[in-house]
Amino acid sequence: MKRQNTDLLFLASSNFSSSPPRFQQCPRSSKNPKSPSSEDFTATDFIFTSSSLQPTSEDFTATVSVLVINFFTASVQQSLNHQSKHKQIMALSGKLIGYIEICKKGDVFHDLFRHNPNDIAIMSPDKIHACELVDGDRGAVGSLVHWHYTHEGKKKVDKAIIEAVNEENHMIVFDVIEGSDLKDGLYKTFKVILHTEKKGDAQVITLTLEFEKLDVSVPWPTSFMDWFCHMLKDIDGHGSQH
Repeated sequence: MKRQNTDLLFLASSNFSSSPPRFQQCPRSSKNPKSPSSEDFTATDFIFTSSSLQPTSEDFTATVSVLVINFFTASVQQSLNHQSKHKQIMALSGKLIGYIEICKKGDVFHDLFRHNPNDIAIMSPDKIHACELVDGDRGAVGSLVHWHYTHEGKKKVDKAIIEAVNEENHMIVFDVIEGSDLKDGLYKTFKVILHTEKKGDAQVITLTLEFEKLDVSVPWPTSFMDWFCHMLKDIDGHGSQH
């Protein structure tokens, strides 16, 4: 029997169940020019077209099965890769938050770190040695500051930019763009956020360290958090003596 040379439209559904994928053959010719409407398809259907001779059912089933399997294999692999990448990012990024109750008012601490950081070397000399203004105006957003300090028995220098300031909430954000730990290949990003507020009858400094490690083996900066908290207590203790 001579095969009819028509345009064939085939539909393969991705809704897998106990039965195999369903296929629908819709011949289009001069006698049957009407094409299937959009209602015949779902969002998860795959369309295959052929403008040549009609293939046999065995050839079509085998071809579509391979296409469907390849599609779902790629989709599953892509999903697994996305989940793995997301978990890796979550494992590298972190945040540490510390709360220190102080005797001083919040604006005193805020003004100290923003406008007079060199005075910290007087209040906590074993930790902070100097604070140099390298670029910009003192205390201005975007200004670059070099912090000279000793941590874990080692003298270090961090280059930090004042990223943001909120006078009303007594908050300042330092973005460390270069430093001893960054040079040593420990952290990709590192930010120090100081926020002073009144809680009940007490004044509290909230110290937040936001960071992204270069490798999952890099430890969390808990040692630096402890060091910073003790430095804040030194400042508060120095002020309470006057």
